[in-house]
Amino acid sequence: SGGTFIASARGTRLGFRLDGLDSGVLRAKLSGLIEFDFKGGHLASNSAGWNAFVPRVRLAFLKADWKAGGGVLSLVGGQDWGLLLNVSPTSVSYSVDPVMVGSGNLYRRAPQARVGWDLKRETFGLAIAAGILSPADIDTQGLTGTSAVDTGVGNKSRQPDVEGRVAISANPGGGVSGTVGVGYHVGKRRYFLTQAGAPVTEDVTATLLGVDADLSLTKYLQLKGEYYDN
Repeated sequence: SGGTFIASARGTRLGFRLDGLDSGVLRAKLSGLIEFDFKGGHLASNSAGWNAFVPRVRLAFLKADWKAGGGVLSLVGGQDWGLLLNVSPTSVSYSVDPVMVGSGNLYRRAPQARVGWDLKRETFGLAIAAGILSPADIDTQGLTGTSAVDTGVGNKSRQPDVEGRVAISANPGGGVSGTVGVGYHVGKRRYFLTQAGAPVTEDVTATLLGVDADLSLTKYLQLKGEYYDN
């Protein structure tokens, strides 16, 4: 007894990818991506209209690449994945969002400006990236306990989040390959409190160390994992 049957198309993704564009005087290879789904909420007031979902932007960025130092130097601007802890598990239970979201897997997309350098060889690779990201988060505590969605505690800090990551990859052959990355995040959050009946502010520095690994041990066995400390 009990329970319900629900069918939904809100996880449907649509997008456009641009690649191989000529930047002219910049002499860069330009590319970009815009992707959205329908997980931005819904306007229904009853079950019959529940599938009238609101589109949501997932990714929207432009990227410029230059050959430099034997590798590729890149600049990225727009909404993209954060630099840390982006190894999502592969699972048949995947539905819109992967399992383990909120349990160490940040699964974070944010407006950002990022610079990176990638070196790729036949048997090894090195990737270095650093960027500033929007400090917006789900905590909207303000002077009266709530605040507008675009002025949460991260935005009120008046500082962007800063992230960096270094990753090493290896491909010795025989179906064995892997990538291990180490990243660091630092950001500030400003909270509004009341002390002795008067409003006061308190700034909190948030830091996160993240380690991720994606290893193909054989052609049929893949191991993924993440470690974090904050």
